[in-house]
Amino acid sequence: MKWLGGKRREPEQIHVPAVTFVCEQDGETEREFKRRLLDRFKTSTTLRQAYLVRAKYGESQDLNVVLVLDANPGGHKMLREQAFDVFWKMFNSASCLDILFLREEQRKGITAVAKPFYQR
Repeated sequence: MKWLGGKRREPEQIHVPAVTFVCEQDGETEREFKRRLLDRFKTSTTLRQAYLVRAKYGESQDLNVVLVLDANPGGHKMLREQAFDVFWKMFNSASCLDILFLREEQRKGITAVAKPFYQR
């Protein structure tokens, strides 16, 4: 998600043919981002786990930072809004954030490369 000219845009939904989780995304800034997300997510009844990882889409070798949320579908909209609110306040228009809602067939791939920073 990119915001141009300092204006916050609505998230765009994209579909990718495949996702390969590569590694956990971690650093000082990422830990602060995760801490702020924890504060927002702690009251969620739909979120089971959350990860911040680097991933590849399809055949591309480009790495993307992805917030991966394992949640009941009924909570997707609220979780997405909470995550973008935290992201916007920290990074403004300088960066983008991809959010992926985990499907069962993706679980093995993500648990092989990262530990959740949130777990209910």
